[in-house]
Amino acid sequence: MVGATVDSNILTFFLIFRNKYRFQLTDFCDYMVPGGGAQYTPGRLLYLDEWGPIRHAANVGYICLLAAKLGIRSRAYRRFAHGQLSYMLGTDVLHVFDGRGYRKVYLTSMKS
Repeated sequence: MVGATVDSNILTFFLIFRNKYRFQLTDFCDYMVPGGGAQYTPGRLLYLDEWGPIRHAANVGYICLLAAKLGIRSRAYRRFAHGQLSYMLGTDVLHVFDGRGYRKVYLTSMKS
């Protein structure tokens, strides 16, 4: 139910701009960004649960992007969301999640 609470806090803050909801949203995103206490994989992906870690990272990234759009720690939250999205799209060439685990990837020539 944490996700539903965060979503409702975003909506409430967006509609009525009450600081109570801003602080809850800020606390949530501050915990999720690197150094805030949340667990990360060796490839720097936010790791909240064994099942669907990329789904959870995408949802948290989206929530923090909404917070950034509302003017809450815009630079830090955008950087966090960009890092998570880059990992999901394969831009991070150091580590790849292949469905079974994480492995290092070394850049090689595309020739067969």
